Amino acid sequence: MSAIDNAVAAPTRKMCFVIMPFGSPFDRYYQNIYVPAIRASGFEPVRADDVFRPSPIITDIWNYTQDSSVALADVTGRNANVFYELGLAHASGKPVVIVTSDLEDVPFDLKHLRILCYDKNVEDWGVRLGYDIRSALEETANDPGSALPFMVPVDAAGESTLSTRQRSIRGVWIGHGKDTYVEHEGDLIEMEMEFDFSFNRRQIVGRAVVSLKASSGFGTVALGLNGEFYSDDLFEVIYRSESRKQYGAMLIRISPTGETLDGHYAGFSPTRVCFVMGKVDLMRSPAT
Repeated sequence: MSAIDNAVAAPTRKMCFVIMPFGSPFDRYYQNIYVPAIRASGFEPVRADDVFRPSPIITDIWNYTQDSSVALADVTGRNANVFYELGLAHASGKPVVIVTSDLEDVPFDLKHLRILCYDKNVEDWGVRLGYDIRSALEETANDPGSALPFMVPVDAAGESTLSTRQRSIRGVWIGHGKDTYVEHEGDLIEMEMEFDFSFNRRQIVGRAVVSLKASSGFGTVALGLNGEFYSDDLFEVIYRSESRKQYGAMLIRISPTGETLDGHYAGFSPTRVCFVMGKVDLMRSPAT
């Protein structure tokens, strides 16, 4: 589900998927301009080549597109792969900040959107571009519709069709989990948890960072989340971390006040090589 493992170091950041050509000079732009500007705006930058595993790159592209809150696309040179990924992002209802060194590289259908154009002949062009990217991402976070084409329905990614109680899960939740059953009579482990829920139309998307107690020695793992509502107060999320082949499902209930969540999980633990089940208790983060 998720290719989000890079976010472990910054669990409270939402992802910004960077769509751009690979190779020189774009790799330098990514490291020296895009990454610092994106982080300064409060997002965590990811690119399809940021992880190294045998899965097809199109799988990583799709996962990044679904898990990201916003995308940044450099369309300089009219790269076919860039336009393909940009189309996936727009079709998924993701806001995209478009960057180019030549406005002629921007298709007519997208020229009504805000475009950041940089000129490498201008002194300190990289500094200026970094500032523009930071400002654009901050504005997009406050008004996602400004970075979407007209044909994409925008109402906070379709969540207007959800009830008030269902919409209440948006944001950051913190709490703990505890195993209640471990295959082969393994040790029961306690965990600290942080969840960040959002929506892609009616679908629940997000990420979680799970920190196991020090005595277990298993450290921290980031999980991608994808789910749906079963009723006004009950939803399911599928979780997975491809880097550790950890996966499973959670069934979570929203409290009547909307301030706490409680539920149960069942899945596979790659470190213990066994099936586990457990309980989760979460409360809304004071920072949300």
